[in-house]
Amino acid sequence: MSRPAESERWYHPAILRRRLKHASSAADHPHGTVLVYRPQPDAGHNTTWWPDVRPSFEQFVREHPRNPLPDALTWQISENDPFPRAHWLVIDRLGPQDGPPKLPDVNVIATPSSLQFGVRSAGAHVTYIMPGSNAAAVGLRAGDTVAKVNDETLGQSGDVELALDRCCTPGARIHLRVSRGGVPVELNGTYEPKNTFGSTVTLFPRRRPNGRVDLVKTGNAVRATTNGVAEFTLLLSPDAFDFARPVTVITNGKVVFEGRVTKSVATLLKWAAIDSDRTMLFGAELHVKVN
Repeated sequence: MSRPAESERWYHPAILRRRLKHASSAADHPHGTVLVYRPQPDAGHNTTWWPDVRPSFEQFVREHPRNPLPDALTWQISENDPFPRAHWLVIDRLGPQDGPPKLPDVNVIATPSSLQFGVRSAGAHVTYIMPGSNAAAVGLRAGDTVAKVNDETLGQSGDVELALDRCCTPGARIHLRVSRGGVPVELNGTYEPKNTFGSTVTLFPRRRPNGRVDLVKTGNAVRATTNGVAEFTLLLSPDAFDFARPVTVITNGKVVFEGRVTKSVATLLKWAAIDSDRTMLFGAELHVKVN
């Protein structure tokens, strides 16, 4: 994944940092993802950076070929979601489930402790100074516009904390040049960020009920774990399932289906017309009611 960076107004790395860290943590999961993030220092909200990253992007695609029928799936939707399907899973209906949640909420991020200078900014413009922080001790004020951090000049879209991360180690002297009410002000001090413990936050706001299904397929057996889902459908491909043998579906620890499935030409034609993909041909549907 490559994104514009320092001059990017809408998706600045300072904004993306928390979400990227959360996403990259999935790489440690046995069915997780591979995340490669390469900010482009001189790019903006456009695609002028594409020629520079195209070779590495195409190499990544070659090294990570698409698997149309993965053995493990996770899909989460909200009520009336226009995208209820992932590969061979369709979430048909949300609804309450018996007992406590079976799956952790991936929308909740436990932010780790981190070093905080104590400044919040929109680009180079300071919007808030945390009382008692290192930024307050140096003399920064809300409303200042930081023009320079040591030897680094910041543009309007520059990020103050990123500049400090690049130039300074704790205990080092720092020099800031700011504009305060249109008047240049020089500030000097020591970079002494404080260790701050993060809080639990949500990644995306939720305004409607949502549900999630995790699937793991082993041979002709499928284990499903659900949260907030009343019904879902499995799309069975002859490339992934042996239709001559029984299929077993276990949902939240209970066997909900065990037996042979019948091939359906109507099902095959239905999904072939939707997907137009010869690698995703489904010969049967298996509908599951969770409770």
